[in-house]
Amino acid sequence: MPHRNPYQHHRTALCAAVLAGLLGLSACSSYQVRLPDSDPFQPEGQAEEYESRIMHTYFWGLIKDPRTFDAQCEQQPLNDVVVESNYAMDLATVLTFGIWSPIELRYRCRAPGTREDTFPSSNSGSGTN
Repeated sequence: MPHRNPYQHHRTALCAAVLAGLLGLSACSSYQVRLPDSDPFQPEGQAEEYESRIMHTYFWGLIKDPRTFDAQCEQQPLNDVVVESNYAMDLATVLTFGIWSPIELRYRCRAPGTREDTFPSSNSGSGTN
């Protein structure tokens, strides 16, 4: 009769719990682009702070779904954009060898009536005229 390890069941349960926890992580990587004088605005009827969209690329970026989409900002400019990926999205990319790669794109609109400053020029602070 084979000897059974009494802790084997506990180890299996622990591995399953760790795997479930990893799949539930909110983000593995996140990148944000925003204006220097950030002033976010939440349009009327928008439930969340950020509008969100899952975007997909197929066959190593040859096909994009959607290729572009219109931000619903009531004719205001974008305030900031966040590109985010979580463990499950990264796992899908790895398991399909990059054939399918999902990513989450989130954005916020800029508040109406904010001043329109220009970005600093690439020459500022370089000592050239």
